[in-house]
Amino acid sequence: MNQTTLTGEIIEPKAEQAYAYVLPFSYDDYQKFSDRKFTSIRKKKIPKKFIGKTWLLTVKRQPREEPSFTFFATCLSIERKKLEDIPTEVLIKDTQRTSSTISSRAEAIAMVQQFYRKKIDEETAFSLIFLKRNFWR
Repeated sequence: MNQTTLTGEIIEPKAEQAYAYVLPFSYDDYQKFSDRKFTSIRKKKIPKKFIGKTWLLTVKRQPREEPSFTFFATCLSIERKKLEDIPTEVLIKDTQRTSSTISSRAEAIAMVQQFYRKKIDEETAFSLIFLKRNFWR
């Protein structure tokens, strides 16, 4: 029987499936994975029951013909915060892309707005996810 993740992806069950949540990334996010511990900021509210669990992180490449790759990470914590309460250095690091350099909070917020394709203000709530990369697959 197939299962649907919170991100809406349908996952075929496999014996080796040992992850609790699927978190998609674009290939432009690649540089953030060079650190073993990293953060991800998502608008979706993610339940705390996923803390301490292994997550499958998928990285989609461009152009689409290129194969994507996956790796596993352990969720260390999830905090629900308003954008104004997320430290600037965390916000900048999370919005860094291989194609551009972010150097200010305003640029980071503009990148978040571009990603969600709508106006984001400092009162908008986000899930701040702390992850530790386990291994590549």
